[in-house]
Amino acid sequence: MLADVVSDDEFGTMVARANRFRNEVRNLGYRGPDIDANVRARLYWNPKIPELTAGEQALANVIHELLDDSRLSSAQAAQLEREYFPPRRP
Repeated sequence: MLADVVSDDEFGTMVARANRFRNEVRNLGYRGPDIDANVRARLYWNPKIPELTAGEQALANVIHELLDDSRLSSAQAAQLEREYFPPRRP
């Protein structure tokens, strides 16, 4: 079973690529928090997925594809939450 888990190096690369893409999205003038909320909802199977414009949805799809890997260990999933998604504000 552990052989199916994403290696730490592969995980680090995956998060780094998603963060670089997120920066590009921000530079294009799109609302990063809205896209993040959409990606987070889909990663965690939340039935209430925030709607986005067509352009934003295309970008969210790319980020989701980069981060959606069911082979993450529980520690990697927790690290993904800390490293990729900004902390939620009360």
